[in-house]
Amino acid sequence: MPKLVVISFDISRKCTGYAVGQGEVEASGSFSCKSLVEAKIRFKMLLDLWRPNCVFYAKPTRYYAAIRAQSKVEGVLELAIEEYNSMFNKKLKVINNLVDSQCKKQVLGSGKATKEDIKKHYGKESEDQADALMFFDYAIKMLQES
Repeated sequence: MPKLVVISFDISRKCTGYAVGQGEVEASGSFSCKSLVEAKIRFKMLLDLWRPNCVFYAKPTRYYAAIRAQSKVEGVLELAIEEYNSMFNKKLKVINNLVDSQCKKQVLGSGKATKEDIKKHYGKESEDQADALMFFDYAIKMLQES
């Protein structure tokens, strides 16, 4: 049975956080998405380096401007995934229906946890990186339960 490598993203037009690993986080960080070309390069680099089986990310549910901006970056990620699938003759499992409040409740015990609560829980200054870590932990729980 192949190893299960999970990568999660907290997508934002300004800065996207990521967390990746097998069962536990092996690497995490964030990168700028102000340039969509640079964002695609970073997404492809992470996919090529880690060769994940599953990709997890949340879609925004509020604020029209945030939804529009994030949708551009999300499209770039989906393009990078398509190219990855084609290059390695794979079909990544993509879960893109994560909801912040559900993740917060499962991982932190409260669906009303603030960005500061999440950053404190993970000991990170970057809220994008902390959110990606939360999505990773939620993804691992989901996969273990299924």
